[in-house]
Amino acid sequence: MRVLVTGAAGFVGSHTVLELINAGYDVICLDNFANAVAGEKGAPVSLTRVSQLTGKPVPYMTCDICDEKDLEDVFKSAKIDAVIHLAALKS
Repeated sequence: MRVLVTGAAGFVGSHTVLELINAGYDVICLDNFANAVAGEKGAPVSLTRVSQLTGKPVPYMTCDICDEKDLEDVFKSAKIDAVIHLAALKS
């Protein structure tokens, strides 16, 4: 089962992604990375850490869920069985 996680680079999102991968789910991470800290090669630190902890690559896409066309492209590009929506602006 493939799960799309919006807001995947945030605290709750990255922990959710970690647990989903550990449970055997195929995860696609989506975030606009407005508040994410970039690490080596520009990858978000939180998702890089999830990859290190699981030993598996963590696929992610940059997308603002308010951009209807970009969001539609995400759904067209991959078969998605479920969505966990955690994207939000805290301030």
